[in-house]
Amino acid sequence: MNPAIQATYGKAFCGKLYQRAAGANTSLRITNERQQVDDWVRVGGGQDSPLMEFHFQSTRNNCLLYSIWIIQGRDGKQLGISSNGYLGFYSSAAVKAPWQLEPLELTGEGLLCNLLDDKGRRVSVLASEDRILNVSKGEPCTFLLKPLGQ
Repeated sequence: MNPAIQATYGKAFCGKLYQRAAGANTSLRITNERQQVDDWVRVGGGQDSPLMEFHFQSTRNNCLLYSIWIIQGRDGKQLGISSNGYLGFYSSAAVKAPWQLEPLELTGEGLLCNLLDDKGRRVSVLASEDRILNVSKGEPCTFLLKPLGQ
């Protein structure tokens, strides 16, 4: 792994994730629609991406492994996957496996990467108007990870 990536991202930090497509960054949003208990992650929405804590665990197969926690307004919730493959922030007791960030390129903005679940499935976005992130279906997407202060 690139030593600069390891030095910057091989530790715990706060940052924001953006979907990266055609050179443009699109913010993520968290919604709690339909009175569901868990907050699904979607692409777009007009506001900046929420601030997250990335708790570094280890490296494996050129990937950085993290547990990812939401900071803004949803204390104690961790990024996980529903039984249908949707990404959402769930009670920490419901999330057991770390997320894998597969570095693609270190840029002046942050780290371009793929986000993979513990089974190696790449996070995708559904083409529907909801634009929900999922690991079972949809169009695979790339992310920009911006550490706080960058």
